[in-house]
Amino acid sequence: MNDQLLYRQYLLEKELAQIIRASSTKGRRGIYSEVYDRFFHELSSERKQIMVRTPEQQLQITNLQLKAIRPLISTKDGVFLEIGSGGTDFSAAVAIEFEEVIALEASAKMISDSEFPQNLTFAIADAPPYPLLDSSVDLAFCSHFIEHLQPEDALLHFKEIHRI
Repeated sequence: MNDQLLYRQYLLEKELAQIIRASSTKGRRGIYSEVYDRFFHELSSERKQIMVRTPEQQLQITNLQLKAIRPLISTKDGVFLEIGSGGTDFSAAVAIEFEEVIALEASAKMISDSEFPQNLTFAIADAPPYPLLDSSVDLAFCSHFIEHLQPEDALLHFKEIHRI
């Protein structure tokens, strides 16, 4: 791994984190999308390639996540929501378990160009409130997400999960 590339990524992430920290709760609306769009735009192609998991690594992660949620699945006619879906590998994999799957992401640049199951839809949401109706989701899932939020946004996130 090239130390210079890693250091440039560190500086970019540090700058973007400061933008989030400096924003007010009300002013943060739109900041997450702006920051993640900028991150993926400015991140060097070499770093993007390094960050990509091999298919075997991704399959291993997806299988562990499926194993974790399988006991929570009571019916295949429900709605599953993945918040912070990233490259959407998990959302696509879980689509066989649910009637409908929604992948929620702050940046459209995260969504891969792969083909997806017909029951998988995407929603772009910068921060809570999420664009979903009350009691519209049967199971919500997020992984490696909460640590990216400011504390007050994390609280709103949990309230939104309860609402939907």
